[in-house]
Amino acid sequence: MKILVINCSPKKETSLTYKSSLFLKKYYGKEDEFKYIFAADGRFPEENYEDFRNADLVVLCSSLYHFSIHAQMIHLFSDMEKNLILSEKCMTYLTTSAHNFDQSPHTTVRLFAERNNMYYLEGLSLADVSVLPLRKECSPKEKFHGIEELYTWFGYTKDCAEMRISGTKKKLKAEAEVTILDTYETETAENQELIAEIKRKYESYGGNVKVIALRNYNLKPCIGCNACYTDWQCCIKDEFEKAFNDIYMDTDILVNVGEMRYGLLSYQYKIMHDRQVQYGRRNFIDETIVLFICTGDFTEQEMDCFREHEMGLQAMQGFFIADFVNAKDGSMYLNVSDGIYKTVAAYDNDVLPPTNYYTISLNRQFARLSVELKPFTPKDFEYYTKTGWLDEIQTFPVVRPVHSLEESMHMLKMRTIPYDEMLEKLPDTVQITERRAEKHIPISERKRKV
Repeated sequence: MKILVINCSPKKETSLTYKSSLFLKKYYGKEDEFKYIFAADGRFPEENYEDFRNADLVVLCSSLYHFSIHAQMIHLFSDMEKNLILSEKCMTYLTTSAHNFDQSPHTTVRLFAERNNMYYLEGLSLADVSVLPLRKECSPKEKFHGIEELYTWFGYTKDCAEMRISGTKKKLKAEAEVTILDTYETETAENQELIAEIKRKYESYGGNVKVIALRNYNLKPCIGCNACYTDWQCCIKDEFEKAFNDIYMDTDILVNVGEMRYGLLSYQYKIMHDRQVQYGRRNFIDETIVLFICTGDFTEQEMDCFREHEMGLQAMQGFFIADFVNAKDGSMYLNVSDGIYKTVAAYDNDVLPPTNYYTISLNRQFARLSVELKPFTPKDFEYYTKTGWLDEIQTFPVVRPVHSLEESMHMLKMRTIPYDEMLEKLPDTVQITERRAEKHIPISERKRKV
């Protein structure tokens, strides 16, 4: 595969995003051809037009600037629209930052891709120190990510691009347990035909598939009593815990299918989300790969609203969203097939749930609340203490004041040294930690373990 990496950072060779992108070549350079170019001046280099035409996958790289893309990237996008054929080109986006509202620039790049009929693959937001050896300055979750997160994300991205370009599809590397969650409030011949088609698709990939209709459970809405904040136990007696175990226990891939209304799926689906607060803030869904397939008469704004809501839940509960599929129009089965293959690629590459703005900010917010409300939230306080979110934030030992451009350039060069050293010392393979390690454990036992 020919991969074109476009570094959009004004720091150029001293950009930590650029340095992080070199790790991709380290691991995939034996099987893929990498080309790196710089476009920080807002112009796509004319001498690289042919490289763009020949590229199978384009990777944009940049850091964040005031919660968005760098200003020069606006000119770059305009220049690319004017001088390059963008339609059908596979593209993704890599950023490094402190996760300060990083979803905004990723949305901007996705919209640029969609506007030009490109095939956009969800990007990755890394903390700029997370590819280095473990250090106290990393946030608790970032200590477990880094190289592994970058490696698995890019393998997943490559597989999806390969499928789009050549139609080559891989089988599930091992039998995956697939749960199709029927969230429709009413059963119809049309929605059951869609669900049956989804089931056939997963079975063709080698998955073990079960279908669960959420409407068949006795689920009562949350009454806001707050009892679950104290001991993670719900005072409502119904079939919620049974439904949770049926849906998530043993599940590797979860496909939520339903009618979109007001930026949400069904009434029962929202009840499930409201009641999951009793399981604490994180990790009870155990890295499940999730796909949303939405039907109904909804607008793009409703889909964007739903996407943002689910990404917040993803950050707190530890699952990976493969795609949001619009299945309401004539290209229904093409869109559905594409989304299904993304979950297959995610499973085969052991993709990790992302660390992003939602992950960092929401966990820090709830960690702070667990201290302020400690008598009321002892289980939360215990969890956030154990996972390190209450550790004191450390100052980087190499940070120095900057009083001139010369000092700034010196500091930029100095901070790249650990990345260069790390790149030289990296082994040829990445050790992948076990995924979905607790998927066989009932939710009641998981709660006792925390």
